[in-house]
Amino acid sequence: MPNPGKIGIGVVLIAPDGRCSEESRLLNVCGCNNEAELQALCAALEMAFAAGARKLLLRGDSDVAIRYVRGPDAT
Repeated sequence: MPNPGKIGIGVVLIAPDGRCSEESRLLNVCGCNNEAELQALCAALEMAFAAGARKLLLRGDSDVAIRYVRGPDAT
């Protein structure tokens, strides 16, 4: 609260072998929940790239972020 307000993000990556990496932080920007969810998506992609991931299964409850990844033609 309020929305828009300060943005915080949280990401959990789980490798195929079960190793877990977590990131949780406040960002130095304000925005709405949708902006926070897209920032978390970007952080997850950056973490996966840094870990050397070649394939990625994304799960989330943000309709905005999921639609962004799937594209406009996804059903």
